[in-house]
Amino acid sequence: MSVLAELADQWRFLPAETARKHLERAEALPERLSDESLYTMAWVVEQITGHRTEQGRQTQVVGAALRADMSALVQRLSERAGLRQRDLERGRWLGVEALCARWGVSRRTLERARRQGLMSRAVGVGGQRRVWYSVASIERLERARAAASRPAPARGRARLARPDEQRMIARAARVRRRFGARAWSVYRLARHLAVRFGTSVATARRVLGAAERLGRLDGPGAGRRPRASRGRAAELCERAVYWRGTAIGPGLGGPALAARLGRSRAGVRAALIEGRRRALLACLPEAWRTAEPADSGGTGPDELVTRVWGPEARATLGALGARGPTDAEGVLLAARRLGWPAAEPERARVWGMLRLRRLAARAARPPGRSEDLIDAGLTALLWDTRLRTGLALSMMAPALETARAVLGTHPAQTDEPARSQAVRVVVRAVIGAIERALGPPAEGARGAADGPAAHAHTGVASVGGGGAEPRLTGGVTLAVHHAVTRWRRSGEGPASHPIVWDGPAVGDPPERARLEPPAAWWPCLAQLGRERARTVAARYGWLEPGDAQAGAIGGAQAGSLGGAPGRAPGGPGAAAPLPAAEIARGLGVQSGRVHRSLRRAWGTMRALAGATPA
Repeated sequence: MSVLAELADQWRFLPAETARKHLERAEALPERLSDESLYTMAWVVEQITGHRTEQGRQTQVVGAALRADMSALVQRLSERAGLRQRDLERGRWLGVEALCARWGVSRRTLERARRQGLMSRAVGVGGQRRVWYSVASIERLERARAAASRPAPARGRARLARPDEQRMIARAARVRRRFGARAWSVYRLARHLAVRFGTSVATARRVLGAAERLGRLDGPGAGRRPRASRGRAAELCERAVYWRGTAIGPGLGGPALAARLGRSRAGVRAALIEGRRRALLACLPEAWRTAEPADSGGTGPDELVTRVWGPEARATLGALGARGPTDAEGVLLAARRLGWPAAEPERARVWGMLRLRRLAARAARPPGRSEDLIDAGLTALLWDTRLRTGLALSMMAPALETARAVLGTHPAQTDEPARSQAVRVVVRAVIGAIERALGPPAEGARGAADGPAAHAHTGVASVGGGGAEPRLTGGVTLAVHHAVTRWRRSGEGPASHPIVWDGPAVGDPPERARLEPPAAWWPCLAQLGRERARTVAARYGWLEPGDAQAGAIGGAQAGSLGGAPGRAPGGPGAAAPLPAAEIARGLGVQSGRVHRSLRRAWGTMRALAGATPA
């Protein structure tokens, strides 16, 4: 039994008010502990009770063990204090389910994290005891994990520059040609050349080992780049760009990969761009992958990007995107707030989505386009997803009325789980109807890729016909009627939970769900620095539209950086995302600088988001 457990047993009959005072002091104590220091039990008792004592002056405990047992003592004191949920300060405590979702771990992992200083309280709720975790200790543990995972700076010896690496490889190849590979192993060469080039043996061994694997130390042509490595370089590049962290993100940096493979930067850059082009093609809706985009009447790629992200388009569509609610109550509330769809916003969303998809399809066509155009295509699909969600939310009121006509009662008036199942059926039917309506342009249409003639076969052309009522609503309600009827007959609802608005669950390609960083990365935005955070927020549309404090990024549609992307139409996170070229134009810098900033921010957020207890 630990000394703190004995102390908790001695305090089991404390009055509730005294236990509450001890509890608050005990929760603040772990921040003052050092893992390697020794502390007497008399000092620990004095810090918790506020009174000096002679008992325990001979007993010493190391700080790491004291921190590991402190969480159990705090929980015992909270039980004695008789805390209720109303005693917890709002925003400073997280339940077990919320913390498991935040870290993506199980309850068993949380128990192990308590040994590392995670503070918890036992609170009475409805006659039962439930555990709540301190947000302060959660953030302290996250910072400690992030610092532990950060690589230590190199000491003593400088890193080899690229020219020095080439000279080292050439000298090692000459030594082997003269004296033989058996006499001069990689390790012996590394020890010899590390002194000559002023670096560590490990660095020299890494450089020479990579050169030996590529055949640059032995045989004819040793010391030069072999042509046989071209296929291996392309294969490794494709694997790298399809990795989750870089497949849809800003991409892996070419210079580092070129140095490791011994290939030219231009060749590796071309392979990376080709990989992103294939990723863009995989994100397109299936009907748009094989269809030949309609002729744009001589419009070049740069003019097309400028036209899509022009001030007029951003002013019109910037506030029409949305992030859909993930629960049935949110969908029903949005339907009541938005009411029946109006013709003008629906028409603007439809033509905006068609234009964005045409740009993405054109950017995905071989041969590989420029990095700016491919990035614009990926950004267009992200904006298309937001506009589709906004269009689907605007259709919820008539769709739910159609469901009421089929079921005999409105989904809002039914009980769970039937309510959530009915809303999920309606959401999927609405998105499916929108996707069927927004097909690729009609074959043979020329010079009218943005007009009704190019999409006459889809039925969307009637949206722009100037009628008082948008025609897309009819197709949506018909699809909802069929879907709800089938669900009512089968008696089974979709199993996915929560409600999704993009991704495979609604028929999208799996890659499309990764067009922006995961939600777990959003809190890391504040740790990137203001300039880089605003660049990332502008790229993924995490700005509030219409805010006057936008600065140079994004022009009229951009706004202030929200604490987290919102879900309501026009709220934080619903702004139009901007490609790197448009961000660079607004800042007055080269687009390559924006790409590098996004690439580094992507890696930093991934590292920070992964710094949670395993």
